[in-house]
Amino acid sequence: MVDTPIFAIPHLQSNSNQPEVPVNALADGIENGLNLEQSVIISGTTFSFTNAVLATGINFEFTGTPGGTVTFTFGESGVPDRGWVLLKNSTGEQLNVTSFTGGTTFNLFDGHVMVLRHDATNGLALVADLAIRLGFYFNGKPTADQEMIRIIAPDNFTIPAGEAGKLADVGTEPDDNVTFVFKKNGSQFGDLEVTYISEYNWTQASDAVFIRGTDVLTIEAPSIADPSMKDINIILLGVRG
Repeated sequence: MVDTPIFAIPHLQSNSNQPEVPVNALADGIENGLNLEQSVIISGTTFSFTNAVLATGINFEFTGTPGGTVTFTFGESGVPDRGWVLLKNSTGEQLNVTSFTGGTTFNLFDGHVMVLRHDATNGLALVADLAIRLGFYFNGKPTADQEMIRIIAPDNFTIPAGEAGKLADVGTEPDDNVTFVFKKNGSQFGDLEVTYISEYNWTQASDAVFIRGTDVLTIEAPSIADPSMKDINIILLGVRG
């Protein structure tokens, strides 16, 4: 009995004695492949998304404790064309997703979702990145408790636990540790500590923070002005919807 190349669903044969078997397998394959989120555990900083794993569906959530940024190779020699796949990263680490054919590498941050198109010849292409990134820059030295940034959220998005403030930089380090306060409509939802050795530590009020389009987001300077720190860059990371 011949199977389909991707989900290994058996074809219905003209002389089949039990026609319900491949028909049922077809129904189950469609149900599993299209609707169920397959969980894949990553335990190290390198991972190969093999043909066997790919055959289980098109909607994957990656979990586990890699212990660092993961080099993620999509597919292997002989992998069939897949059309699109949906990937969700729940590992707590960044996944650098590439194809066995080489080409573009896509950064899938923790808590984020990405839709990619894959074919065996050309590798990966981005269909949709559900991440949202809001960049903030403050020029110079802020005063104590200064409202440095004030914007209206452009769309609905969720900040997964631990995401905001992972991307931050200051032009000149502070003399002592300082903390920036993040607020939504006047209520604090997180803070970012910047240390005198350029470490960036994000603390969030809950596991995930939902931001609604038109919410007012503000960033306030530390309560004690640092005489040296200046030129602050912060990128807020979230997932649309």
